[in-house]
Amino acid sequence: MKKRIFKILLAIVFFVLALIVTAVVTTQTRFFKNWLRDELVDVANKNLVASISLGKIDGNLITSFALDRLLIQQEGDTLLYLPSLNFRIVPKSLLQKQMRIQVLDVDSLCVILRQRADSTWNFQHIIREDTLVATADTAAQPINWSFILNDMQVRDASIIFSPLNKISAIPERISSLDLQLDAQYKGEMLNLAMRNLKLRTQEPKFLLQKIAFSLAYDENKLTIDNLEIETENSRLRGKFTYANTNINEIDFFVDADKLDFTDIKVFLPEFPVAGRSQTKLTGHLAGDSLFADLTMRVQQQRLHLQAMIPDIIGFNNYKCTVEIANLNTGYWLQNDTLKANINGKLKLTGSGLSPDTAFAHVDAAFYNMAILDRRLDSLYTKINYTAGDVNGDLKMKAPTGNFTLSTELNDIFYRQKFDANLTAQHIDLDPLLLSDSLHSDINFKIRLRGRHFDPDSMTCEFHFEGGKSSLLGAQIDTLFSWGSWVTDAGKIDTLRLESPLGQFFLAGDLGLSSDNQIRFHGDLGDLQWVEKKIEADTLKAAGAFSGQIQGKLQALVLKGNYDFNNIQYDEIAIGNARGDFNSNLTNEQISARGQLFVHSLNYAQTGMDTVTIFWGFKDSVFVSNVYLSRQDSIQSQARFSYHLKEIPEIHIADFSTRVKNLYWQNSSRDARILIGPDYYDIHGVHLKSVNQNLYIDGTWSDSSESNLQIRIDSLQIKPIAQLMQIEEELNGTIDTHLRINGNSQKPVINGNLAIKNGTVMEFRFERLQGDFSLMDEKLSWDFILSQDSSRGMQFDGFLPVNPTPGDSGNFILQNEPIRLHAINTRKGGLDLSFLQAFLPDMRNVKGRFLANVKVTNTLENPLPAGSIRVFDGQFGIPRYGVRYKNLQVSVQFDSTDIRIQQFDLQGGNGLLSASGKLAFNDGLQAGMRSAELAVTAENFQVAKNRDIFLIIDAKGRLFGEVAQPRFDGVVKLRRSTFNLTALENSRYVELEQVQPLLEQARLDTSIELKPQNTVKKTESEQTTCEVSDYYKNLKGDLRIEIGRNSWLRSPTLNVEINGELLQSKQSAEFEMPVGAVQVVRGNYDFLGKSFKIEKGEFTLDGGDEVNPLVDLEAVYSIRDADRNKIRIVITGRALDPEIKFYLNTEEIEETNAVSYIVFGRNLEQVSSGERQDLQKGQLLTQLAAAQLTKTLGKKLSLDVIEFQGRSESDAASSITVGRYISDNIFISIQQLIGGDNWETMESLRATLELELRDNIFMQFTKGDEKTTGFDLIWKYQK
Repeated sequence: MKKRIFKILLAIVFFVLALIVTAVVTTQTRFFKNWLRDELVDVANKNLVASISLGKIDGNLITSFALDRLLIQQEGDTLLYLPSLNFRIVPKSLLQKQMRIQVLDVDSLCVILRQRADSTWNFQHIIREDTLVATADTAAQPINWSFILNDMQVRDASIIFSPLNKISAIPERISSLDLQLDAQYKGEMLNLAMRNLKLRTQEPKFLLQKIAFSLAYDENKLTIDNLEIETENSRLRGKFTYANTNINEIDFFVDADKLDFTDIKVFLPEFPVAGRSQTKLTGHLAGDSLFADLTMRVQQQRLHLQAMIPDIIGFNNYKCTVEIANLNTGYWLQNDTLKANINGKLKLTGSGLSPDTAFAHVDAAFYNMAILDRRLDSLYTKINYTAGDVNGDLKMKAPTGNFTLSTELNDIFYRQKFDANLTAQHIDLDPLLLSDSLHSDINFKIRLRGRHFDPDSMTCEFHFEGGKSSLLGAQIDTLFSWGSWVTDAGKIDTLRLESPLGQFFLAGDLGLSSDNQIRFHGDLGDLQWVEKKIEADTLKAAGAFSGQIQGKLQALVLKGNYDFNNIQYDEIAIGNARGDFNSNLTNEQISARGQLFVHSLNYAQTGMDTVTIFWGFKDSVFVSNVYLSRQDSIQSQARFSYHLKEIPEIHIADFSTRVKNLYWQNSSRDARILIGPDYYDIHGVHLKSVNQNLYIDGTWSDSSESNLQIRIDSLQIKPIAQLMQIEEELNGTIDTHLRINGNSQKPVINGNLAIKNGTVMEFRFERLQGDFSLMDEKLSWDFILSQDSSRGMQFDGFLPVNPTPGDSGNFILQNEPIRLHAINTRKGGLDLSFLQAFLPDMRNVKGRFLANVKVTNTLENPLPAGSIRVFDGQFGIPRYGVRYKNLQVSVQFDSTDIRIQQFDLQGGNGLLSASGKLAFNDGLQAGMRSAELAVTAENFQVAKNRDIFLIIDAKGRLFGEVAQPRFDGVVKLRRSTFNLTALENSRYVELEQVQPLLEQARLDTSIELKPQNTVKKTESEQTTCEVSDYYKNLKGDLRIEIGRNSWLRSPTLNVEINGELLQSKQSAEFEMPVGAVQVVRGNYDFLGKSFKIEKGEFTLDGGDEVNPLVDLEAVYSIRDADRNKIRIVITGRALDPEIKFYLNTEEIEETNAVSYIVFGRNLEQVSSGERQDLQKGQLLTQLAAAQLTKTLGKKLSLDVIEFQGRSESDAASSITVGRYISDNIFISIQQLIGGDNWETMESLRATLELELRDNIFMQFTKGDEKTTGFDLIWKYQK
């Protein structure tokens, strides 16, 4: 029996073993694995709304499993593709109620998420709804099994997102997703270790380098510890704890040593904050109570926030404090234009979130801030909110000014009442606008109160009061305004502005939908502020203006008028300008019209009596009619229109002008000027006056090729010169044709010019004709001047130029090659009268001029060559009253020498001659190398007129090499007379005269030559000018002999002098002259008495200034019985003389001397009546006369002003004024003051004096019966 049972058991065991072996063997076959695959796929397809395919199943199916090519598709679209999945389990752990997966390896998983038209995603619809079986609610049973995942790895996974619309927060693709994870779960406990998670996104591009953390969860607590997150720009650590207690506590902590907000902007581009900081965040939530602390640091920047909310549901009794240090908004916003430096503290307290019951209080203090480069010293504000009511104050101090604002808003959600007051003090626009030219001091107060914030229902009142202020330097004395606004209409009761510039007043009604009715008027005042702003020399005006604005906002009418007088703007002067205007402004268009009447318009030397302008603007076209008139000399009118198009056009419909006897008009009625972006297109401009024509046609461009032609036919020069008020005689006709090509950067100009029958003062010629061009930075010309059949000259050459010099460059280049050439083309040469064009002081110029001159090299160092000759020249200089004749000149020169072979000039009965040689070092720039120059004069008359008469003898030399140059010579004044009054008034001393040769040599010719319009040098700059070596080394003596018959004269002085002076130069500069000048004889009028100069001597002994020793004695003989004499003795230095008075030989006081001179006796003997006469009569008149004569003579351009008091022969005082009409005609007028008939015409005397010859005068006098007549005068003069 036992054996049978054993056999049965053995058979069962064998069967089981056989069955197991059979099962094991069967599961390892491909047939079984394929069958298992098909069954799994079939079950999945029945439960999913998708098709699943699986490549194959591998592994032993007991401890290891492998799946490949798992594909899930829906409606032909792929949802998931998994190339390979491998995992291993530990079967024996099942006996311990454990499901242990030793390895889970997912390789190259790809998931595609696509959003449907109903905004749901494809994976939301993958499970069939009919497979979802509802289960009855049963109490949750604890699971006693453990699930353990030891090593889960996901490699190179990707997720593709395809939303309906692009969402910046969702990338198009997540790729390179790698994950390493361990996990253990049992019952209510979960432990998870995320060793690493990294991924990369595309569109937007982002790299998550690491996420790691450990998670522990049980029934009462959740802890996330060792949290690490790293990106390319950020790195942070953190911890999170949740405790499931009766109050549910949460603690969190984040510490980022670098947190870059650009990582957030990758997915949220609108996120405003950027930048990188060190950040710490801690917090604790216990029930409804929250505490948070946030600190952010970037170098010197720091932000610290603390918040305490005891009740986050009701938000009751919350507190928040923010501290800021050196916060730069430009850094956080990544915009340097918004940079700021903010320091301060803000505190917020309050309770509640419901607007009807909440209250809040804000207290903020900021200091030492800079916002947009504008400094802010301090800002304090307090704001209170209580159940819909808001009130607050703000105080700010800054370099731009001080501001105080107080506001009160009541019931802001319903009735909305507001009251605001703003006070501004010392507002300066310079620091506000970051300028240094807008300095201001603005002070004002504004009050605004009313109801409702919505403009459609707002009602308010405003009051503006300005204190004494200045705006950009303009003074504002008074500025105030007040008014009101109701719904959509307002009213300005008054606006008043008072300033030295003028006054302005405005008042009226405003409306958004109702009519506007605004009136304004003003007066002009002192315009000095505007004058300075526009950098004008003069700006003045007086007058008033007024106007009004009417109509609805969509159709406003602006009209007004103005009347200004005595307008002066630099050289522009306007007597009166008045006019009116009327404009309509609608939503569709702007139209306007007006008129301007100007009376007495003057500019420089040109003036107009009237200017009338009628203008209008409509449909983008400005139309104007202009009329100009000046007595009978100018009548002009023009009618033109300006069309505002894409390419603006100016149409000239009519133009005509009459200038004296010339009448010009535009013969074309369709002259047009098109103003392109970089070009001007001119067509049909043709001005005509009898046979004179001006044509302009073509295009001028800044960048492209130009083709502009200008032609002038038979233009008369004389009327133009008369119009420009040129006093010199100019005449002739001009024909020219100018062709302009190229562009403004590289112009090409070709032209020809012909002047026929020309006259320049006394110089006349038949024709000047030639061609000129500007091309390749070279200005070239070739002209022939034909004076008559026997006289002419040719001019040709070129100059290097810069056609576009700009504001700082020079048109003519100094260092480029040049060629200047002039040569006589006919034997007769050229009439010398052409010199008048360059030396207008010359008159009656005659002679023959021959030249052959060529200048090459550069303007900086010109190399001349050729010759100049003058035959039988003569000319006069009326200012000096002389006429020179027999001028003979022969000069030859080249790059190294100027050879004066002959220079002879006759003045009076004498002769001035010069000859010699000046040698240079290879060009004029290198300076003079040596000189051999001799000058002689014998009985040469230098000047002869009423003020200067001078005849000299002279002999001088300039000789030697540059190392030791020398000069010597003697100048003798044979006969001379000097009017000291004329010399004192600088009548003959002008700055722009030709300098002497030695003074010209003084300037260093090595200095770069510059154009004449250079900036005027300061005195210090002039004193530091370099001088040539020749002048530095020059030494020598010049003796000046003053012969007898040399006179110094003035209204009170007539003396004859002689002497000798020595002018030396033994160093770098000329020394002060030395020598002595004696007074031979003469007299001097003082206090109406004539003093005889008995002796006098002036001794110059050198030094740093002209301060000679004086030894002078003058005597006045008193007409008394004793024949007493008053003697004045002057000694010492001229600038500090010692003056003594003597009665005969006894020294007396100055007051006694004056008494003797005036009354002939001692001051003690003068009666009270004589003292009174002294105070009001002749003495005071004579003492004032000299100074008055000097001052008034200069101001009134008079040659004589004489004041005379009463005398025994004349019972009246008198004033005499006189002026030379020419050198030979003198006219004077004398007015008697006092006497019997001084208020009648009999007290007026007029005298006309004619100089017939040197010593013969004819004098005509018109006065009373006794003085009317004529005299013939012969004047004897030594």
